[in-house]
Order: sequence, then structure tokens, then C-alpha cells
Amino acid sequence: MDRAILQNYQENGPDIMDIVHPAAGFKMLDLVIKKAEENGYEAIITADSVGELAEKLNIPADKLQKTIDDYNSYCDHGQDREFFKNPDYLHKLTGEGGYLVGKFYSGAYGTVGGVKIDENCQVLDDEDQVIPGLYSAGSDANTINTIYADSYNFTLPGNTMGFAVNSGRIAGLEAVKFIEK
Repeated sequence: MDRAILQNYQENGPDIMDIVHPAAGFKMLDLVIKKAEENGYEAIITADSVGELAEKLNIPADKLQKTIDDYNSYCDHGQDREFFKNPDYLHKLTGEGGYLVGKFYSGAYGTVGGVKIDENCQVLDDEDQVIPGLYSAGSDANTINTIYADSYNFTLPGNTMGFAVNSGRIAGLEAVKFIEK
């Protein structure tokens, strides 16, 4: 983003406000950036120009400028033709006040729910039909109606433990029933 976008978020709040994106976080960002620079933290980068930013990111300046130009054209037309970003969240990068970049590092708790199950922890196929004798539990399982969607809810640490224990119990009991048949 650039400082104009940051200022807009600081004055009006971010486009998306929730527990992960609190408005207060943007109001504190200037202090966070200053502290990051003082401590040599390399995941927050500031630059006054596209050329300086390209150098700091080790990206060819012409390619970075083209990316910015393409994105700004999406903003002008109200349609992101590359990533299909919601038009309400398109904000032109003017460079006003300088650029701010936060490097993204994958390191979340993980995903959940890769295997679809029913209420008896029986694994379902692509047509939502039971695969006899196959059960799943814990973070690998998810009900048709979804308990966690596709992401661990990090605001409630350990919240998947209850589901893991109970779904493991259910899967075990159901497997015993299957074997006894």
C-alpha cells in the first residue's frame, strides 16, 4: 500500500474490520513500522519511490511499475481482471507519502477439514455418499455443514481439541459397529 491508503484506513477504518483486522491496528502501524526499522526487521519495507521499492524487494523496477500500473487500471475500471478482488477494496497506488510493504510468511496454525464426513465420522465421497468402513476424525475431518470451514480459528487457541477428542470417540465407536456387522 502507500501512505495515502494507510491514512484512509487510519481515518476511516479498514475495508474489512474484524478481530483479525481491527481498526486500531492501522492507527498503531506508524509506530510498528518505526520500531521495525529501528530493529532491522526485514519483513516491513518502506520506500519513497517505485525504484527504491524495487531495489529493496530485488524486483526489476519496470516489472514492479507495470504491476502497479495494471492494478491501478483495475481500480480505474472497478474490476480486478487478474485476481478478481472485490471492487469495494480496490484502492489506487499513487505512491503518495511513500510505499509500505509487508512480506508475507506462511506460518499459520494450519488448515482443517480436508476430508468430508457425516455425523458418524464416516468419510464421504465426492457425491456425499458414505465410503463403508472408512472413518476420519480431528483436524483432517469436517462435517458436510462444516464446523470450521477451511481454517483454524486462532482466536480460540486449542478449540479443535474438543472436536478431535469427540470425533475420534465417535469414529471409534462407529468402526466397532461396522466391524461387528
